[in-house]
Amino acid sequence: MQPSNKFIGKRREIFIIILFISFHLLNASSFKLKDVIAVNDFLQGEEPSLQSILNNYYKAVAGSKEKLESIKTLESKGEITFSTTDVKANIVTKYQVPNKYISIVDFMGQKVVQGFDGLKPISNLSALTQDKEKEMREKKGIFTELYFADENSEYLGKSILNGNEVHKIKFKDKDAETIVYFDAKTGLKVKEEILKTGENMVKEYSDYKDFQGIKLATKIKTIVPGQIATQTVDSYTINPVFSDKDFSL
Repeated sequence: MQPSNKFIGKRREIFIIILFISFHLLNASSFKLKDVIAVNDFLQGEEPSLQSILNNYYKAVAGSKEKLESIKTLESKGEITFSTTDVKANIVTKYQVPNKYISIVDFMGQKVVQGFDGLKPISNLSALTQDKEKEMREKKGIFTELYFADENSEYLGKSILNGNEVHKIKFKDKDAETIVYFDAKTGLKVKEEILKTGENMVKEYSDYKDFQGIKLATKIKTIVPGQIATQTVDSYTINPVFSDKDFSL
């Protein structure tokens, strides 16, 4: 039986949002006071800087930069909902450094698959644009913050976000500019604004839990013009073993 036009429309609508759900999983604040004291170097007198904010982030998420770098593969399972439809779908995402990624959304008895196998895009819908394919090909790692450095990042100072003090860092790559907000008390990321011609996006992270010693968000909200996608993660697996079949249709 061929899918209806209504289903095809919903499928493409969800595919557009999936294109915006990027490789990296970002982390925000959901910690006790003892965690704040343990990770926040600049609370002890150090003036905030690009490096001190990043160091605190690494410590809060994984305990150290080295431990965060040791995460080579990651799998998440959960649900995703969309603000413009009552569809609730299951979603599985898999990541492998440097740039393998696949997202499988199962809804209404059908699957939407999108990703990159390290050499070429993976999709069971329309082909990606050349710009999107280039972006996926050049993507590095699971945690983009490991690649922040003086030559591509800048500390913008403090601000207030939802009543809380945050530190702002601007990160530039070849095609986009990203403003990242780190909670001033925990040192962790709470929001990200990606500014790119025709593709502005906001990502928000909450409900953080410990998975094999790594703090990861279990609620991820992706906001683009006219649409909000909310992903609720039930589980993360750190460093699972993948094969090439995991990154294929």
